Amino acid sequence: MASEAERIFQRFAVFGESSSSGTEMNNKNFSKLCKDCGIMDNKRVTSTDVDIVFSKVKTKNARTITFQQFQEAMKELGQKQFKGKSPDEALENIYRLMEGKDPATTGVTAFPSPGHHTLSNSRRTLHLIGQKTSMTWLPPCLQLHLHLCLLPPLVPTPPLAHVISSTQHAALSSRSHPRQFR
Repeated sequence: MASEAERIFQRFAVFGESSSSGTEMNNKNFSKLCKDCGIMDNKRVTSTDVDIVFSKVKTKNARTITFQQFQEAMKELGQKQFKGKSPDEALENIYRLMEGKDPATTGVTAFPSPGHHTLSNSRRTLHLIGQKTSMTWLPPCLQLHLHLCLLPPLVPTPPLAHVISSTQHAALSSRSHPRQFR
């Protein structure tokens, strides 16, 4: 079981770290492992617990942990997650939670490349030429209109004519509730 845990440690250690060899893991990837594997459940084991355990097992002034330190951290988290079990049994249960898991990539937001135009309704932000501009509220019909205006043109066209002035933006953001447009 320990060899499977070591492979999982290595997969999470290199996730998002192009220069990592997989022998050491930073706090961000440690937290991701705990979350993705279900060790952190926000009931018995919280993100604060994970951060405290990481700080406790790492060497002073270090930013990463080795696999041996990772095993110590899993023992501590196992005791929190599986209260009443023996330390070895709790560690075995933690490793069982980790079995076959890979770093999850769902929910990862990719920012558009410079020059890319998008309108994100869920975050209510507008990306114009690689710059992020917050928008408090726009009616759905205007959102669709802006989105269609921001699509790359098939033929060269004059510059974007639909630019919201600061006074229009202030007027839109000062509304206390959205109005229904028919």
